[in-house]
Amino acid sequence: MRYAVYAPLGSKTVYEYFPGTPKDTRYIRDTLQFGDFEPIRYYHQPEIRAALNISTDDNGTVKLAFNQMHQNLFMLNNTVTIAPNTQWKLADYHLKPSSANQVSLGVYRSIPGKGLEASAELYWKQAGNYPEFRDGASFLEDSLVEASVLQGKQQAWGVELFLKGNVQKLSGWISYTYSRSHILVNGPETWNQINKGERYPANFDIPHALNVVLNYHLNRRITFSAVIVYQSGKPITYPVSVYYLNGLPVLDYSSRNDYRIPDYFRTDLSIALEGNLRKRKMLHNSLVMSLYNATGRDNAYSVYFKTVDGKIRSYQYSVIAVPILTVTWIFKLGNYASE
Repeated sequence: MRYAVYAPLGSKTVYEYFPGTPKDTRYIRDTLQFGDFEPIRYYHQPEIRAALNISTDDNGTVKLAFNQMHQNLFMLNNTVTIAPNTQWKLADYHLKPSSANQVSLGVYRSIPGKGLEASAELYWKQAGNYPEFRDGASFLEDSLVEASVLQGKQQAWGVELFLKGNVQKLSGWISYTYSRSHILVNGPETWNQINKGERYPANFDIPHALNVVLNYHLNRRITFSAVIVYQSGKPITYPVSVYYLNGLPVLDYSSRNDYRIPDYFRTDLSIALEGNLRKRKMLHNSLVMSLYNATGRDNAYSVYFKTVDGKIRSYQYSVIAVPILTVTWIFKLGNYASE
């Protein structure tokens, strides 16, 4: 158990707003001035963490854990722009620290004689004061964060399955996760709501995630490796209709994060060639050749819309949509292996 105290410091100018009104420059009631290193507001809270490990036998363990956490540093995400931007923001006079309670239950087991390790873990998380952009707001365009950000509740849960093996010349692991994360911002007034006060997927809500790592040791000097990554597409808000005012198109968007960009898939391949394996030498070298995104898949980083010749067109923004070959020559002092 621990007790955390946090206080943002000046110098800073802070606005107070009339009760029952949006945090907008039109409703400023007072201006507060804080000098250098003067505490703006104190936040303090206890944090309790507990874990219980139970050995079922020599090869199995059950773990139960509870974490109570508070966060004073936020990552604000806006997925509406062409390239989704991220801004870091500390809790301040208006933006409160978030709090979360998480419970997890895991079962871990090794299978002797077959070189296998397996685990399954469940978790559930409930968070409060979770920060989210208002509909149509942008942290880059509005210097008053309290005018662009609202705080609500987050619920997240998931299950992760993991299998690791080392059988003769083949080794590696596979991990699959099914997880969900939803946000609810339903203040009593309409200006304190997002998505009309209804629950919606968080920006990082990725239900399916699969990771596979394989290593094939042809001999002590040559190793082939492959990495396979698959993820469900991230949530995004799409325009669903358009209407015209004085001949200019105006987009009408869907509910918050009601759609998803295409799924992500990538395969990386590599081969490692070790130098001579003499026991006593001053320097060992190895050559690694890697092929990133071997299939050349054009994975979407985001999907955005813009007006072209009076029409609304959609575009997919991708990063590294072609295979990339890299060659690395590594030198290190000493022998090939310490053993």
